[in-house]
Amino acid sequence: MKLRVLRYEFKNDTLVNPLIIIKDVPANQNHTGCRLVFGPGKKLYVTTGDADQPMLAQDLKTYNGKILRFNSDGTIPTDNPFFNNDTARKEIWSYGHRNPQGLAFQKATNLLFESEHGPTGGDEINIIEKGMNYGWPVIHHDDTRKGMKSPLAQYTPSIGPGETLFYEGDKLPSLKGKLLVACLRGESILSLIIKQGKIVDQEVLLKKAYGRIRSIVTGPDGFIYFSTSMHDPAEGRPGINDDMILRLRPSGSQKILAHKLAENAALPSKKLTPALLFQQLCASCHGDKLTGTSVTKAMVGGKFLHGSDRKSIIKNITNGITDKGMPAWNGAISTKDIESLADYILTIAK
Repeated sequence: MKLRVLRYEFKNDTLVNPLIIIKDVPANQNHTGCRLVFGPGKKLYVTTGDADQPMLAQDLKTYNGKILRFNSDGTIPTDNPFFNNDTARKEIWSYGHRNPQGLAFQKATNLLFESEHGPTGGDEINIIEKGMNYGWPVIHHDDTRKGMKSPLAQYTPSIGPGETLFYEGDKLPSLKGKLLVACLRGESILSLIIKQGKIVDQEVLLKKAYGRIRSIVTGPDGFIYFSTSMHDPAEGRPGINDDMILRLRPSGSQKILAHKLAENAALPSKKLTPALLFQQLCASCHGDKLTGTSVTKAMVGGKFLHGSDRKSIIKNITNGITDKGMPAWNGAISTKDIESLADYILTIAK
């Protein structure tokens, strides 16, 4: 699977004059990114996911796990951080991303904010800086490491962040200037007050009111429009009216269906045990105790489709089964951790 970005002109209700901005970006059924946003200077920013191969995010010779930056005509800006680096893709603006889903510039500061899916929780809000390494898969959740940038905020359990916007319209005064994040797994809109690059307050809007929310934009009329995404396999549970595009407008009521969030303080660091590794990297697909999910079958009792012996499990964790959606963890965690994880899996599979 490959991705490409094209620019069209819209004339007489028709898309004409296609121009390829970028093509042949490796992709997979998961972790594909695909957010497009124009920023200051009419520069185009494009997100890519790691295509279920986490270490690609740290490889500057690949497009995956990156935010890319282009001129509107598809050429590469000469002030990109790796433009003069012959061992890196010149299009790269930042790297070390897992699956970036939202991009939004704050009008007052021109800071670029990003939302990103984490591994079994650890969903992120980041401020994107030129040339920075955001750590995936070496660090995630509340991990820190020199030379890598930890998130402004991380959310565990997962909220499944989608598109983001800073609302600058005049129809919804209570939301003006706030960062709004569409949430899939959270089935809500996350509203953040940002001051001097810090989150000073946050609340959840429309919790469980309309289901999974993927996209959110400000319309030319100043109202907010958002779309649901309930037909997504395997988490979606579509109802008779799904999916929908909805308009958010003042109701004349004081009720806003808002819920305050506790301060997003860092959790105490935990020892990276095999059980914790399994929860962070495996449980979202395989279930807490290999009991399966809507994505995979149960493996309790040694019912492994790709080998049930220790050697096969280590191989599958190391190299992944990417055509089935399982990422390769080689390089993301140490060989010792892979072996310990395999032993843990064998233990809980009995």
